[in-house]
Amino acid sequence: TAAHSSPGSRSRRLRVANWNLMWRFASPESRLPVLCSQLERLSPDAVAVQECSPDQAEALSAALGMEMHYAGAPLGRGGAEMGNAVLARVPLTGSDPDFAALGPIF
Repeated sequence: TAAHSSPGSRSRRLRVANWNLMWRFASPESRLPVLCSQLERLSPDAVAVQECSPDQAEALSAALGMEMHYAGAPLGRGGAEMGNAVLARVPLTGSDPDFAALGPIF
């Protein structure tokens, strides 16, 4: 949790959680419900998720009621996609990078 205050304003807290799903080494079906439960308990304002598929990022976003931005790249030729996601309770602005243009990860 980080606190930020500016002159003349009240102090605000931003709660941020970070999680690496390691989706290739564990069953997403068993990990996602546990992750959702823990994130609901922690009630973060923003969540950074690494090594997730687009479907996993969407599932987390829907379960937590948070806006989501995802950037990923294919795993080898014809492989699944893996990437990172940022989820937030407030609208996210900006552009999504096109990591797929970089080519396969492996």
